[in-house]
Amino acid sequence: MRKAVALVLILAASGAAAVAAPERERSNTGPSPEAAARNYLLPGKSFRIVGTKVAGRFAVVRFTGALIESETNWSDDLLVERFPFGWQVVDTVRNACLRERGATPAELAKLHVEYMPVRATVQCSEVIDHGRVADVAAVRSMYRAQSLVPTVRVSDDYALLRWWLPGGGERLYARRGTGWKLLTGGGGALMTRDLRGYGVPVANACTLVPPYTADDRAMCRSAAHATPAR
Repeated sequence: MRKAVALVLILAASGAAAVAAPERERSNTGPSPEAAARNYLLPGKSFRIVGTKVAGRFAVVRFTGALIESETNWSDDLLVERFPFGWQVVDTVRNACLRERGATPAELAKLHVEYMPVRATVQCSEVIDHGRVADVAAVRSMYRAQSLVPTVRVSDDYALLRWWLPGGGERLYARRGTGWKLLTGGGGALMTRDLRGYGVPVANACTLVPPYTADDRAMCRSAAHATPAR
């Protein structure tokens, strides 16, 4: 041990380059709302957390001076939600559909945020979690990369997770025994018919991904006459 310490001192005295400390692993989770936000955000020169407000299982973290994609001074409010595995950064507040996520008027007031539904081209029902709470949490726990995770949709034994900022994409999971297995995932969006190629029954595929094309809508209408998926 003494030899190792002596070697470090000799190298420092001789002007040898120091070994850089490993970069902190970035993720979207943490033991507290602020920790989750700091793990997710890439700090710029003027980065700082302005404030954090907590109400129930929701928290809003206001920040300024972060780096994201081509933006060098990103300032915004992040919605962070508590799950059994910790706090996870979900979305920006303006896109989160907080009321539909279950925030009460009292919680909205405590968070000091004005309710702002998502842009008119997207329904709030498409950007919030869907399915059993335990299943949603289990799937969310499997994706802790440096991305926002606005929604997880679960239908029986299949689940679709959406992520964005930076970039954007989806991950398809299937229940295997007591856990979940990743079937496919990457940038971009999956269409309803794409899920059929991974063995997802039609009814479940139509629940996980709203049909946008005429062919997918026809497929889902036919499936609607059968037992509906959960």
